[in-house]
Amino acid sequence: MGWVGDAASCGALVDVTEGVFILPKKTAAVIAAGGRVSWDNTAHQCDSPGAGLYPVGVAVEAAGNGVSTVTVRLDGVSTAVAA
Repeated sequence: MGWVGDAASCGALVDVTEGVFILPKKTAAVIAAGGRVSWDNTAHQCDSPGAGLYPVGVAVEAAGNGVSTVTVRLDGVSTAVAA
């Protein structure tokens, strides 16, 4: 359903702004299906929305506490860090 990796481990890195991807998630974050998902550019993982994070899309399915990935539909919108 998606691709997880980085340029160092998987070769060429291609920028993608739309689609559905399985992304790393902060293990303690609880994200409901249809819930907003943000990117933590320091920890390089998804999290629930919050200050200092970048909104990236919505969860296709729920990802609860203890789960290390989340399936996200990227919204294709360039965003700024949340205040």
